[in-house]
Amino acid sequence: MDKQWIVNSYLPIFQREADWDEHCRETANAGGNAVRILTYAPWGLDIAADLFCPYHWDGMKGAWNLDEWRGDWFTKLRWMTDIARKYNLKLWLSLFDNCQFHHGCIAPWGHNVQARESYFEDIPRSLKFIEKVFACVGNEINYEICNEGTAKGDIKKAVAWYVAMYEKLMALKVPEANICWGATVAATYQDGIWEDDRQRNLQTQVLSALKHLPGKLQCFRAMHNVGVPTQTHVASYAGEWAISWWGGKHTGKGWLSDDGVTNGANSADSDGQYQRPSPAQWYICAKRIFEQDGGKTLKWAVEHCPKNYTPEVMIPTLSAIVQAYHDVYGKWPENYGKFPKPQPEPIPIPEPEPIPGPPQPEPARPKITVRGWIALGLLAAGLIVCAILFIGG
Repeated sequence: MDKQWIVNSYLPIFQREADWDEHCRETANAGGNAVRILTYAPWGLDIAADLFCPYHWDGMKGAWNLDEWRGDWFTKLRWMTDIARKYNLKLWLSLFDNCQFHHGCIAPWGHNVQARESYFEDIPRSLKFIEKVFACVGNEINYEICNEGTAKGDIKKAVAWYVAMYEKLMALKVPEANICWGATVAATYQDGIWEDDRQRNLQTQVLSALKHLPGKLQCFRAMHNVGVPTQTHVASYAGEWAISWWGGKHTGKGWLSDDGVTNGANSADSDGQYQRPSPAQWYICAKRIFEQDGGKTLKWAVEHCPKNYTPEVMIPTLSAIVQAYHDVYGKWPENYGKFPKPQPEPIPIPEPEPIPGPPQPEPARPKITVRGWIALGLLAAGLIVCAILFIGG
């Protein structure tokens, strides 16, 4: 078993006709052991109804119906889970996603026939979605409660929602170590100063509400924008913030991701707005993270969240993280090199037809010599005499 999670995400996979099998194979062969996906990705869609999501689109009302499921979404989730398992990968699913409210996106939890403006307003329907996903894939996948969640102006309501989601996963007997809280509004960090604003820190408030449950610290707490320094997260390029926070202040597990990085050095891994760290940048960062594991297994999840999903771009970055793993632990991850690209079957070359040789001459007829004719004559005469004697006798 690998000591840490090495994750190669494909967040918008439900919106793409992508080669999921090839993405998983490339990830595993490079040494990754997990892939993270979103429930849906509404960005860049011209028509809201084109969003491939778990809910039914009501064309008459121009909104999603949160009480009607779209069955083929769950069929695809089941298929993707099976493909990931084929390559010894664990699939992490972000159940809910705050990013659906960004950039004017029209997405289910903001545009629905039930008139709900967010999942925080509807704990019962949120729980039903978790139950539906679990009925589809159970503990074959790991769960992230919410990606980049914010309190949306009501921290008490948000805390109650997070607690309810966590308790539901516990009731379904999902191990705490297979849960990630997801990146949420947390502390501020600027110019090397860490400040915990407890009143506005959603993560702190959620964990405080669950202080009677020690298992909560076995869930992963996510941090984005890791890999390179940013204006507000100067030290996060080497994971220093997370290392001091998670490694020093409590014994929880840290999920460190380049999700959100805009100023990385990898110009090929960019969508024009976000640009991910280069392989060299990630190697430095990942090595520092792995060196701070404190001897604990699965304390860290290091995630590369590509913007460019072609193997030529994403695999070198993932390989740099894997190389850091090798250099710290002295061994390669379990999947490393086990899933090479299949070679095409060679086209059989037919045996050439044999080239016919020159025609063989007919065998020469034997010639009868004079002696032969005399011998034949004597033989015939003898036969005649014998016949006369036989008849006369």
